[in-house]
Amino acid sequence: MESVIRSIFGSTHGTQKVAQGDTSGNICSVSGQVIVQDDATVESIVSISGSIRVGSNCKIGAIKSASGSVKINDSSHIGKIEIASGSLSIAQQCQVESIAVLSGSTKIDKNSQIKESLICSSGTLRLMPNVTVDGNIQTDSGNIIIEENASLGGDITFTEMPKPKLGFFRANYSKPKLIIASGSRLEGNIHLYRKVDVTLPPEISPNKIIRHY
Repeated sequence: MESVIRSIFGSTHGTQKVAQGDTSGNICSVSGQVIVQDDATVESIVSISGSIRVGSNCKIGAIKSASGSVKINDSSHIGKIEIASGSLSIAQQCQVESIAVLSGSTKIDKNSQIKESLICSSGTLRLMPNVTVDGNIQTDSGNIIIEENASLGGDITFTEMPKPKLGFFRANYSKPKLIIASGSRLEGNIHLYRKVDVTLPPEISPNKIIRHY
């Protein structure tokens, strides 16, 4: 998130709002809420601390948040979303280029599409029915819950948890879960670099599970 921190220059405090149907360039906020109302177009949003709310049928080139929740309403088109710490909620029928959430939960509602990669390092990732992810899905320590009729074009990877640097510190090695509901399609494989509780529907062969530990 270095690019987020560098964007402090020229940014402002307090709530910033883009009115319904308006067009805006780059929005930078140090602290305070960013609100983009329905049918608006924004080149990019950068927030250091504070929530971001995007209305319906909006077009946003990129969203970067260091700390704070991000909520996207239905039928919006977003470029890259990058969040260091905070939850992400995407409503139905949205299109997003790629997503990277380092710490926080991610929920993507039905009939939405992620065109490239989807990374949710820590926190539960939930895909609602009929979601499409064209790229790879990756997590370090979170649960992945995929509901009915998802279309998954790449791999699903649970990466290896980092070992504690000092012996008297104990890392959280609780076993995460991967649950994929019936009717879902997985083109790639499931790569496990740690132990994971896996629940697959009949349509997905257990042979797609590749254990690297």
